[in-house]
Amino acid sequence: DLATITELRRVTEEKLIPAFKQMPGLVNYLALFDEKTGKTLSITVWETREQATAPPARLGDVRALYEDLGVDFGVTETYEVAAQAWAT
Repeated sequence: DLATITELRRVTEEKLIPAFKQMPGLVNYLALFDEKTGKTLSITVWETREQATAPPARLGDVRALYEDLGVDFGVTETYEVAAQAWAT
């Protein structure tokens, strides 16, 4: 529902993003929300595979907030960036 999406956005901006910014190697973070289905998708880009797969100890409290909102984290998958483009 819209209230849950609003709360997810708030937790993401106020809690998750500051926590990610403290983690070594973070290059980029994207949070995607589909208001119609309620699905979410997070994409993080890291400098190294080791940083990408390191246990996110700093995210423990934030993860609990998401779980309280009904977020199911499912399986984390790790991919290597093959190509990227940025608008100019």
